[in-house]
Amino acid sequence: MRQKQLVDSLPEWLLDDKRTAYEFLEVLGVRIPWTSSETYRAEELPRKKMSVIKPTDGAGSRGVYLIYESDDIIDVKQSKQINSWDTLLNRMKKDILMGWVRQNDWFIEELILENEKEKKPGRDIKFYCFYGKVGLILEITRFPERKHCWWTADGKRIRTGKYEEELYKGDGVTQEELELASSISLKIPAPFVRIDFLRSENGLVFGEFTPKPGNYDEFNDEIDQLLGDFFVDAQGRLLNDLLNEKKFSEFNEVVVK
Repeated sequence: MRQKQLVDSLPEWLLDDKRTAYEFLEVLGVRIPWTSSETYRAEELPRKKMSVIKPTDGAGSRGVYLIYESDDIIDVKQSKQINSWDTLLNRMKKDILMGWVRQNDWFIEELILENEKEKKPGRDIKFYCFYGKVGLILEITRFPERKHCWWTADGKRIRTGKYEEELYKGDGVTQEELELASSISLKIPAPFVRIDFLRSENGLVFGEFTPKPGNYDEFNDEIDQLLGDFFVDAQGRLLNDLLNEKKFSEFNEVVVK
């Protein structure tokens, strides 16, 4: 974050724009969800079942709603059921008034389910990636209650100091999924970016890039040191690759216009 304050334009932050990120993942051949080509004011949103409503500038699941039907809706941030479209619109208005969402500008995305028969939303799988190496993995289930599980890249469950009251025994990731995240991060000329996915019935679906995960100050000293070492190591390897004229062609194709 200090680097961001000193140098306003950093490569990983260019991927913070969701549409740019999706275009980049399409070039890499990674599955992304269907997304509406236009944005809407809340009162103009089409009532599209089996979809997700998201704010164009949201973070931390604020203002995100799963739409099974117009009377069967889940508020993801609060893990609460909403039973009418009018209640949804009121909740979205409140999101803006509370500052959770900056503006009345929303888009629609494909609803990713881990179990379609049970209407089970896909778990979040978040890889803390350091230029080709995964330092941490966060697995989150959000409904009926929010629970977290932390993993190392070698498949060990650990405690990090974060979400200590909300931990559960997750299922982890496969070696193939780990390699997918690692390979994507090697295509980005940055020492760190978190790469977030949703688990579907047919594997991982890309969600977003997160240059600055929230509440990073809550990590315990051991994890803080570990992530710092990963960052410095990644920075050194990236510098060597840049000095050896690595091109980052896919990144440049999409991001450098």
